[in-house]
Amino acid sequence: MRRWHVAAGLFALLAATVSVQPGAIASSRTQSASQCLAGESVVYSCRFGSRIGSVCAGGGGAHYRFGKPGRAEIDIASAADWSNVRIGMVTGQQGGSQHHIRFTQGDSHYIVYHGVDGQLADRPGRTYSGVTQVLGPNGEWEGNSWNCKRGAQIDPGFEDTVAAMVPEVLRPGLIETRGGAFDGWF
Repeated sequence: MRRWHVAAGLFALLAATVSVQPGAIASSRTQSASQCLAGESVVYSCRFGSRIGSVCAGGGGAHYRFGKPGRAEIDIASAADWSNVRIGMVTGQQGGSQHHIRFTQGDSHYIVYHGVDGQLADRPGRTYSGVTQVLGPNGEWEGNSWNCKRGAQIDPGFEDTVAAMVPEVLRPGLIETRGGAFDGWF
């Protein structure tokens, strides 16, 4: 079973004022289609074969959707108290980092991530993204994993864009528990 390795690193708590506006998207002609609906902003989207995985923000909430274009097979919406969404970041590899947004439904966790390899990695400077599914209350079992090959659409604010939607009083609970089961590399 492939597991992620918990990295020792600094995680800065989100600033009270988020400088990135929700929905700010880098424009590119190579952007993939998304599962986002009209009125929603694309936080992340990538094509995985015949399916598309997206994180969408709008209407005061966030969604993780996955499936064939226009027909999401999985659609997890943020709960009213945001208890099923977490954000995290790890650093390591001498300059490497990885950011993620985790959506939970029952004992299934869908972790949307993007990162860059540091100087101690096999390919320093390599950027990557994808979705990993882990199962069990604390992610004890690996489920599916989809690596984005090219054309990912990633909001420059990524997790900050999602955090900006959360009522300020709930933001501290949005951060992955340091040293917890989901504080690691995916």
